[in-house]
Amino acid sequence: MCKIALTLVWQLAWKDLYLQKKKLLWLMVTAGLIISILVSVNNIGFLPAILIFVFIGTYSFTIQTCFYEDKNNSLSFVRALPVSTVQIVAGRFLALAVVTVGALLIGCLALLAFQLINPSSLNWFRMGAYGVFAGLANLSFNCLVVFIYYRWGYTRMQYVYAVTFMTLFFGGMTVGTLLPGLPEVIAGISPLQILASAVIAAIAVLFFLWNASVKALNKLDLT
Repeated sequence: MCKIALTLVWQLAWKDLYLQKKKLLWLMVTAGLIISILVSVNNIGFLPAILIFVFIGTYSFTIQTCFYEDKNNSLSFVRALPVSTVQIVAGRFLALAVVTVGALLIGCLALLAFQLINPSSLNWFRMGAYGVFAGLANLSFNCLVVFIYYRWGYTRMQYVYAVTFMTLFFGGMTVGTLLPGLPEVIAGISPLQILASAVIAAIAVLFFLWNASVKALNKLDLT
């Protein structure tokens, strides 16, 4: 029974990935090249670059998936299948995790390629910790967006989309001015502390969002 349940979860995740495969591949490759150039030429730093890249890739996937699901009313069809809401939510979260890992790998490979062309000293263990932190943070945020979609629908989820980009745009321009000592504070945190705090926080947040999403989907009226 456990094997069957896990297979169903993977099939639901694969459905989301398959429907977005062409757009996702184009987006990942294009964004990966742009961010790698910014890192190498403009020296904006790995952490901001990987945050931007992973955010663009995963958030676009989330928005597009929910958009087509709402447009085609395919959630009603999935709910009619012999699968539980637990498996539906788990499949969606798994698809988001796969996209996040893919975005991280592409970003790291692109950065490595540019490092071979323009060598510079990098603490790869620290960069890896930053990458894990960025991936888990974006995964948690996208799972929050999915919860909002299940709880209040796609229309209200669009408000989150607009507010997020406005916050990133204006916040990105002011955070350096408001917190000039932030880079030094981040540099003073050890990679192990970054990894431990990111993993513990992500486990707690993802479990909460998964449980809340299941409850919201159970209460959702699709008639």
